[in-house]
Amino acid sequence: MKERQRWQPEEDVLLRDYVNQYGPREWNLISQHMSKTLDHDPKSCLERWKNYLKLGIKKGSLTPQEQALVISLQAKYGNKWKKITAKVLGRTTKRLGKWWEVFKEKQIKQQIQNSKKTGSCTSNPLPPPPSVAVGWYNYHHG
Repeated sequence: MKERQRWQPEEDVLLRDYVNQYGPREWNLISQHMSKTLDHDPKSCLERWKNYLKLGIKKGSLTPQEQALVISLQAKYGNKWKKITAKVLGRTTKRLGKWWEVFKEKQIKQQIQNSKKTGSCTSNPLPPPPSVAVGWYNYHHG
């Protein structure tokens, strides 16, 4: 298996140029052109495009409103991230899934810390942080 390579800024420019020239569906053709000077396969080119370079992709932290929306949609759909992503405009499936995993880890850590402080062990999950708690609470208890 090939060793994974990090994308460089000049490669991003080249990938954008090829997508503009050939369209966002010709990944085999784009990859062939990319591999003349760089070594990225069609899947790597597609993933880079859809998760980082495509127009309209929001970068950076999720807003409190986006967080509340993801929490409520995850409660409704479970881990069907493509379905959730369709309702959270500008965010990628990969980004929302990763955010959710980190969010869950923080909840678990906080639950463990709280149980150590009180000396009790609870099986109920903690509510989300205050920035999203109101929407989450209303969704689950409304």
